[in-house]
Amino acid sequence: MKKAFLVHQESEKKIINKSIQKKKEYQSKSDIIIEKDIRQGRLFIKFPFDLAIKESIKKLDGSWWHQEKKIWSVLMNSENMKTIESIFKGRNMLWVETENPSAKKHRSPLKKGEVELHPNFEKQLKIENKSKNTISNYISQVSHFLYYFRNEDISNLSENKIRDYINYLREDLNYSTSFQRILISAVNNYYRTVYNRDIDRTELPYPIFEKRLPKVISKEDVQKMINVTTNYKHKMVIIMLYSLGLRNNELSILKLKDIDFDREIITIYNSKGRKDRQLPLPTSLIKPLKKYILDFAIRDYFLEGQGEKPYSGSSIGKIVKSAAEQVNVKLPVTPHVLRHCFATHSLEKGVDLRYIQAMLGHKSSKTTEIYTHVSTKKLKSLSNPFDDIKI
Repeated sequence: MKKAFLVHQESEKKIINKSIQKKKEYQSKSDIIIEKDIRQGRLFIKFPFDLAIKESIKKLDGSWWHQEKKIWSVLMNSENMKTIESIFKGRNMLWVETENPSAKKHRSPLKKGEVELHPNFEKQLKIENKSKNTISNYISQVSHFLYYFRNEDISNLSENKIRDYINYLREDLNYSTSFQRILISAVNNYYRTVYNRDIDRTELPYPIFEKRLPKVISKEDVQKMINVTTNYKHKMVIIMLYSLGLRNNELSILKLKDIDFDREIITIYNSKGRKDRQLPLPTSLIKPLKKYILDFAIRDYFLEGQGEKPYSGSSIGKIVKSAAEQVNVKLPVTPHVLRHCFATHSLEKGVDLRYIQAMLGHKSSKTTEIYTHVSTKKLKSLSNPFDDIKI
């Protein structure tokens, strides 16, 4: 298997080298290079000195002259990009994106092929009362696994080979921690169900979740996203996610009958961990909520699409992403980012952490405590010794 890994790595190096060479050839033919830096949200512009062009660049949003590097940069937004196209119209331009050397290219060479899973596997998952998402993920992961080892005796496959496979996904293909953990659990479950064999998990590289801080945008940016969204149904998507801290799938399956205006509560059924929870309706949300229900004649699902079917999670994600892009929010915004915003902004308003924990449906307070590391309101009010330094 290591030989296969080396062959894969060699072919990948050739592809990368060809890409770099091609890029150099293009750059040598172009006198104007506009580099998109996604991480900084800026466009870096290289061009032969021209006073008229310089004056035009200076007028762009967020323009800055980097003295040491002798290069101009501006904010990366649609208006600036259109203007740049106009300024250099008829000239040989090259648009490039900044490469992140620490990030590996993600690809999905895993295939399900024509493998068949043992019928008892899915039955056992249902008996164990696994959620639909978990069952779907387990079946997908095991299908990939079986296809990869299709020429091996699966029943007697060694832990060493399984470990090499997981390391291959992690080191060579850069699959996420969540992917690896689900894979190990799924494969272990399959062996236990089908072959009555427990894999020695101490032999497997079981990854620990990275303790990353949640990504948050400002209240002002959330307000802009709501204001720019003219479609009222789409506007309510953003409002519901932010005002209640809902997960994407919780909003997707929310029904009209789950909203109780008399008691001013919303009940979230069968949430993560198969738990139900009740959320108080913010007073400011009641009026727009009733307007939406009446205007769209909602009868069953809160977000009804074609055929009275609920909106998919991907549709909700696209609505949020579109709104964020329209107001040029630098951070990639997802429905879960709005959930993080609800928690962080609530904490900054002085809401008790235990209340936020209950609203989010967190089992452990440790999960909620991560938002104390994101809140910047109190941090900004602290005095810094550098304030006394004159420069």
